[in-house]
Amino acid sequence: MTPIKKGISQEEKQHKLLQWFQSSHDFYTLKEIEQKASKQCKIPPMQIKDLVMALVNDGLVEQEKSGITNLYWSFEYSKLKNCSDNFQRLQEEHGVKEMELMDLKQELAAAINNRNTMTNRQLMLDQAQQLQSRIQCLEEKVMFAKQTEMVGTLKSSIEFYTETLETALGYFSYLTGMPQSVLKQELGLPSDFDDIPTICL
Repeated sequence: MTPIKKGISQEEKQHKLLQWFQSSHDFYTLKEIEQKASKQCKIPPMQIKDLVMALVNDGLVEQEKSGITNLYWSFEYSKLKNCSDNFQRLQEEHGVKEMELMDLKQELAAAINNRNTMTNRQLMLDQAQQLQSRIQCLEEKVMFAKQTEMVGTLKSSIEFYTETLETALGYFSYLTGMPQSVLKQELGLPSDFDDIPTICL
């Protein structure tokens, strides 16, 4: 009996389509993607739209309206920008949790210092216990934010894609005729990539 050939998964199709985008360094309409990518990636044309939308939602493929048509593209530097944005968001969340933790510790210390002067001792003890539980929860979140694998992954991605970003920008500048400095400004990239923050654990 001939074994049934297993088809590729949705994730594999998305990966193939993303590789096609980044190898072509060009802009496409959805119709062009269905015609060209379906042949090279061996994906049925009727599935292309959903795959493209999934990549757009994940921030891996860019989408912009030009007149009545949507254009789609993905370059190597797009991953760098996403990594940098995610890292900045993690830093901001970490800073907020650190401040909350400091405030709660101060509240707990004040509650303990004033417990002998409170008329309702049991109420004070309950409040202190609640604050202690919240502090423990926040300490766990802060520790997770420091040790999360995402931070390490972002660091590796930023280091890797920084090396290829200038090449991609140069190619994009050649295609569009726009200076690299203008492209960086339009894309929200730093003029000097030494400005990209260093990840520290």
